[in-house]
Amino acid sequence: MKEVSEKITERIRKLIRLKESATQIGSEGEAHAAAAAVHRLLMEYNLSLLDLAGENPQNRLTACESDRISYKDAAGNIWKRDLMRVLCEYNYCKMLLYAGTTHMVVIGTEENAATVIALFDYLRKTFRRLSEEKYSGYAQGRRGYWRTAKGKKDYIRSYLEGCIPGLRMQLEKSGQTPQETGLMICHQKLIGDYMGRFRLVRRKPVANRHKTNHKAYMTGVDDGRHISLSRQLKDNTLF
Repeated sequence: MKEVSEKITERIRKLIRLKESATQIGSEGEAHAAAAAVHRLLMEYNLSLLDLAGENPQNRLTACESDRISYKDAAGNIWKRDLMRVLCEYNYCKMLLYAGTTHMVVIGTEENAATVIALFDYLRKTFRRLSEEKYSGYAQGRRGYWRTAKGKKDYIRSYLEGCIPGLRMQLEKSGQTPQETGLMICHQKLIGDYMGRFRLVRRKPVANRHKTNHKAYMTGVDDGRHISLSRQLKDNTLF
């Protein structure tokens, strides 16, 4: 582990306090920016909240409000759940679904959860916009089914479902350093301790009953592999 000066740890604490203050006054943009900056510094110096003197990381594990994270979508619910699951996996969080609802929650440190939610909001909007653009190009010159409302919905659903494995490919390319593995073990323990308060029910995998448009799906895979994440993270940091 890198030797970390008190100056760095105090910098992280200040960002945590800034994030908390911004959350209290409802400044979501500033809160997300501070959270992403904290996350980046923890990664850079191979730290976790356990390493910050005076912090109680168990108290920083909070479930986000489920009514703010809905996975209901006109193009099908599967893609949003899978998007959130992938983002949680690569940001030291865990996604849980509320039984009997179309809501999900993110469990993890406040900083990591805020980063996941910021990325989720950015990617769901971007993939949705791209799905409309790609469908317009696909439908040009075509007749019949693919010009109907149902045909458009099938194309967009297939495209969006393809975006997620493409995104996973992009994230997997970066690999995991030993430092990141150490952080993952730390956060997994914290999350496991926190989840002990829940009564968990294992759900059966949901089968996709819709016919996939393979061209749309592979277009989504390609876009997921090349979507810009570094720009979004840069826009959500203070540095």
